[in-house]
Amino acid sequence: MLEKNLEKKKLLNEKYIQVQNIRESSVYKALNEHQQFDLDYHIAKNALKYKLQLLEIKRIKFMLNSWIRANVPKDFFEKRK
Repeated sequence: MLEKNLEKKKLLNEKYIQVQNIRESSVYKALNEHQQFDLDYHIAKNALKYKLQLLEIKRIKFMLNSWIRANVPKDFFEKRK
């Protein structure tokens, strides 16, 4: 679980670095303010979509784990070891 969280943080850091690189690029600086705002909007929208997907995965995982705890005998996993 800790590894997954580190992986998610790494992905988010990579996305942040990509955004910073876009903002520092000469192409971005050549755009007017309105175009920069549009680009920032689309970047934020995609970041939000990505974050919502992560939250949906967490929700499904939580529901699945809850169902497993409620319906699978506790000693089931101990027998398999």
